[in-house]
Order: sequence, then structure tokens, then C-alpha cells
Amino acid sequence: MVYANSPISVLLPPLMTPSPLLKAFHVDEGMVYAALDAFQASVLYEQDTGLACDEPDYPKELSEAELDAPITEMDADDRPTGGTTSLRAWLERADRPGLIACNG
Repeated sequence: MVYANSPISVLLPPLMTPSPLLKAFHVDEGMVYAALDAFQASVLYEQDTGLACDEPDYPKELSEAELDAPITEMDADDRPTGGTTSLRAWLERADRPGLIACNG
């Protein structure tokens, strides 16, 4: 992993399959990013939102319990499907760093 000098420029190797190296990070109350580390999560957040990640407790790596907490599955029209999923399932499907969940 190589980080450029610019705080918002991150050079990432292309990932073609789910990466066991990615971890999940809360970057604010409602946004969760798959990233290799907290710094990368904050850079991705800044690239996406234009805002610095300057909250004192963020980014924060999700705990095992947070990863496994059930989440109601929704269809394309934001209606519950009756099934459940989890942030761990979304993280496991991530093939590159980026936003995996947004609440709000």
C-alpha cells in the first residue's frame, strides 16, 4: 500500500475478489467504509463528502458484535424483504475499499 503525499490521494492496488485485508470503519455516525486501515477510511470519506473526518472518536473499527448485528434487507424500492443481512456480509462482498453502508 502506498499513500501519496496529498491527504486525499490514495493509490490502491486493484482488487478483483473480496479481500480478507479489508476492515469496516465507522467514519461518522452513519457511514461505514471498507478500508485497509483507519487512515484510508478517513481519506475515502473526505474524497466522497468533501469533509474532513475530524470527530475525536472516528474513524473507529467496527467490533465483531457490530459486524454481526442483524440488518433488515431492503429491496430496490427500500421495502423490507423479510430477510436479514449484516455489515460483515457487506464487508465480505467488498472487492475494493469504499463506502459499504450509509444510514441517512
